[in-house]
Amino acid sequence: MGKIKNLNIAIFIDRDVTIRHFLDSNTFDFLKKNNNVKLVFPPIGDKRISNHKNPEKFGFEYEFIKIPERRSQLWKWIFFIKILTYKKGKDWKVIRRVYSWAIGKKMTFFFKISTLPIVRLVVIKLIRLIIESYKVDNLNSFINSFKPDILIHPSTFQGVFINELALISNKLNIPFILLMNSWDNPCLKNSSIFEPSIVGVWGEQTKYHAVKYMGLPPHKVKILGSAQFQCFNKKAKKNKAEILQEYKFNKDSILILYAGSSLGSDEFRHLINLEKLCLDLDKNLKIIYRPHPWLRDISTTSKILNMDSNIIRIDKKMIPFMHKVINKEISHFYSTDYNYTHQLLEVSDIVISPLSTILIESLCHGKQSICLIPEDEDSAISFKDKKNLPCYKEVIECNSINTVTNIKNLKEALLLSYKKCQIKESGSINKKEAEFFVDINKPTYENRLIECIEELI
Repeated sequence: MGKIKNLNIAIFIDRDVTIRHFLDSNTFDFLKKNNNVKLVFPPIGDKRISNHKNPEKFGFEYEFIKIPERRSQLWKWIFFIKILTYKKGKDWKVIRRVYSWAIGKKMTFFFKISTLPIVRLVVIKLIRLIIESYKVDNLNSFINSFKPDILIHPSTFQGVFINELALISNKLNIPFILLMNSWDNPCLKNSSIFEPSIVGVWGEQTKYHAVKYMGLPPHKVKILGSAQFQCFNKKAKKNKAEILQEYKFNKDSILILYAGSSLGSDEFRHLINLEKLCLDLDKNLKIIYRPHPWLRDISTTSKILNMDSNIIRIDKKMIPFMHKVINKEISHFYSTDYNYTHQLLEVSDIVISPLSTILIESLCHGKQSICLIPEDEDSAISFKDKKNLPCYKEVIECNSINTVTNIKNLKEALLLSYKKCQIKESGSINKKEAEFFVDINKPTYENRLIECIEELI
């Protein structure tokens, strides 16, 4: 740690979700004690980020830097050519199909033609020439004046900064650490055209994905754990009795946390079925519904808010958000305090979700987990394929996650989880399974990041 002094450190943030996971969790606070740290954001009004309007609240010096939109788009074109280039294997086939669906038939045809060996070289060279015509004078001026010793980018692995920073790192030999934000990043969103100096991942799953799908040498991939999950190692502020009282549940309640997904499942239907099953199984089974921060379905939101149930309560922190959804007052990621997520997970006995990160978080807490993804709700082709992507498939097939693909089988899954949650040893088994996805053991995320910086500096 002694070497991390008097460095100029530039930290680039271009998403609301990375603000929540890295800045709101104070991940970089240790760096500002002995170093000159600057945060760099896109300008106010950028479509990808909105929670940086009062950047002084983060406690760092900061800059706003504009990257031409067309330049960012063209970098993505090179990424599409790269991702749609044929590679052998069912996993690569699914990845190609997911991106083909996302970008549409006409553009997929163009990018597939561009993957042909000789055509690929010509097209990428032309795109690179066009990219150079869109200047990044603000960014270059910042690099020249600030003279960073290291570049750090917490990222979804897509965005306006990722390729610019990798390019600068390669040209000027400035170390560049790319920090993974979420579990699907190395497999699904690896849009960096150049290799960063180090990529920080969550665990063994994403280390393997970074090597295979990003094509990185193993020595460049470091397991750091998850910045936002560091609070899981702290004691929750309230005990179960206090939370049950807060939600007006009796003290003997067995608590189910139903956490929504961003993938468009019929969550109202799920809750109706769960309510009936709970009433049939045990009068002490109670449910807290927590919507996903990307929920945008007005009809589903309205129906859930208007439910009249004695056993279902809505997460109090998310009710204002749901009203914003109904009134069409929100178009960005709804940021919440991860300490409260930790609180709810800590007091829950069973966690149910239609394929969300919270299933991994549930295992970290040793909880019984049910992945509810009924096949009859697969209205979108993209969702059918997404479930077969390696990042999602490994969660769906995890031994400690009971995956339900037919809602008629939910009763059996709930009964099994109901029995297991009362067996003390099952918690330890679940926590052990979680280690494949994310390492939240010591040393801390901050200490592992220090080791990466020391290695590069």
